[in-house]
Amino acid sequence: MVSRLVAQTVGVLERVLRDPRVLPDVVRKARSHLTAQRHQQRLVEYADKVEAPLAGLARVLDVGPDAIRDAMASAGFRRILEEIHAYQPPARARTMGGAGFLEVCYTIVRLTKPAAVLETGVAHGYSSAVILQAMEDNKLGTLWSVDLPMFRSGTVTSTGGAVPQRLRARWELHLGSDRQVLPGLLARTGPIGFFFYDSDTAYESMRRTWQLVWPHLRPGAVVAINVVHANDAYLEFAEAHGLGPTIIPQPKRRGAYQRERQRGERIFYMGLLRKPQAG
Repeated sequence: MVSRLVAQTVGVLERVLRDPRVLPDVVRKARSHLTAQRHQQRLVEYADKVEAPLAGLARVLDVGPDAIRDAMASAGFRRILEEIHAYQPPARARTMGGAGFLEVCYTIVRLTKPAAVLETGVAHGYSSAVILQAMEDNKLGTLWSVDLPMFRSGTVTSTGGAVPQRLRARWELHLGSDRQVLPGLLARTGPIGFFFYDSDTAYESMRRTWQLVWPHLRPGAVVAINVVHANDAYLEFAEAHGLGPTIIPQPKRRGAYQRERQRGERIFYMGLLRKPQAG
């Protein structure tokens, strides 16, 4: 434990020396750890509100369960899953984490057919790959991805490594924090039809990014948020916008869902929202 903490600290210092622009993000992360408990008063509600993925996704998308099953069973999705599972990240990048709920990401894009998708948090690029595959199957769309690589040597060059070359023509990857990149990027994307949030799990970062992106979502746009159970931000944000929460459990750790250095069978939750059609 001590050796890992030392290694992490050294990695952070090395990254700040290489790129001083990340120093404000390092400070914010450290501060968020100190104040985390004050924003974790409602965590029990996530387990209380959880529902089956098929039912929750069908309700959010306003489609029947068969449409979702068909999307998840499609040839395109099977193909990209095979490519993802075959991807072997370099040893230096294996601690970058596992995937979001890939079936959900693919299905949302396949069925809602957005022209613009925004993703924050890339790591290996598993979710990027399935979103791009859904766009390829739709013959429509551009994916704008933002990622602040982990503060460890070697992770920058491995960001998005699982995305097949055949799908990259629809993809723009921007390296930097949400705080740094999004203001300028949102001026170029046009109305966003799907927003997948899988970046910083600190309460302040979540609320700040969602508030920034929300006005840029088109009416009816879907938002999927990974690891919502980290704090109360999702529940508060849904209530502030008059939306009922939809919380679904993610797949157990296998294949691309494997999360390095985590033991046991912790349950991870994804939260879904849909912007009202009236705006």
